[in-house]
Amino acid sequence: MGGDHNSPDGAASLGTSAFLCETGEVTERPLERAWRTALEEREWEPPEGWAERIRSERRRQIRGAMAVALTFVGVVVLLFLVKGPPRYSISLIAPGLCVLLSIVQIIRVAAGWDEKADREVQSAVRVDHALRSHASVGSAYRDQVTERAKDIIATSDVGLFGWPVLSAGSVLLAVVVDSTTERLVCLSWAALSVLALVASQRRARWARRWLADPLPRS
Repeated sequence: MGGDHNSPDGAASLGTSAFLCETGEVTERPLERAWRTALEEREWEPPEGWAERIRSERRRQIRGAMAVALTFVGVVVLLFLVKGPPRYSISLIAPGLCVLLSIVQIIRVAAGWDEKADREVQSAVRVDHALRSHASVGSAYRDQVTERAKDIIATSDVGLFGWPVLSAGSVLLAVVVDSTTERLVCLSWAALSVLALVASQRRARWARRWLADPLPRS
């Protein structure tokens, strides 16, 4: 069918066949291509279903907010039992605001999210899955994942400088202050800054991996 390879037509046919093999036009059959395209177009869904995933996200939000509030209250109670009533300190303002925001979050989440919030959760879960696993979640979300990856890299570049500075400043402040309460708060902020730095750089690696190879491939 390809003709005599010694003839000009045969050589051209062989050359064309080699080119098609290199470009993948022959190795992927039409049905295989159609199936791959259908998988890329299909929107990803969690194995447990969206209803259960949204309930899980609500529980996670509540647990996180309660953990922040209970940790702060536990530290204050412990200091009260050991050192007596802690004196007013500006270092307690930031943790106190975190506790207040956590309580507001508990009330908001416990009250239930509306349909718009549920859709936002679905979108965020899809984007996070795409970056974390480097997997396609549907061609409709490709640009959204790419934009999120760019935002993550931009904020991680700032955090690469900001989090170490905040951590070092908190440690130096802990050395200077005299109050046990202030020292404990400063060291806590230093530890949280280190954890935030590690988390931001891990997400930055996911984002760079996605930008190097966005899915589905065009």
